Amino acid sequence: MQSQANHHSKLGFVAAMSLLLTATPILGQTFSCFTTGVELGNCSQFIGPFCQSVNPAISIAEQNTLSGCFNVPGKGFKCDFTIWNEFATGSIPGVGAGCTDIMDLIADNCIMGGQGTLSSSGGAFQLIPNEGSCNFNG
Repeated sequence: MQSQANHHSKLGFVAAMSLLLTATPILGQTFSCFTTGVELGNCSQFIGPFCQSVNPAISIAEQNTLSGCFNVPGKGFKCDFTIWNEFATGSIPGVGAGCTDIMDLIADNCIMGGQGTLSSSGGAFQLIPNEGSCNFNG
């Protein structure tokens, strides 16, 4: 797994994808499914390892991201995970169990991946199955 800080804004992620399904499963959680891409497979097996790797003591600075990538052995695709601070100012703390809740909603409902938010954390979450493998060399 690769975890790194990036300097991507939420607009860059949203502009690159089309959204279809929007729902509010429980108070403070929303998610949307991407309608473009390739249906490659389920990334749910990597949600626990990714979310557990997010240290609750780490804050994500404004307009920054924390991301991870997992190769799916023998399937020829990877699972990309991203958490970003959608606030224009300040930083958000690590997200704990909220990460798992949102990523599970996306994996269970979005065959091409999607994104979601938790109002309690200020974080936005994205899960995308992609062709190819993770590039751990930069």
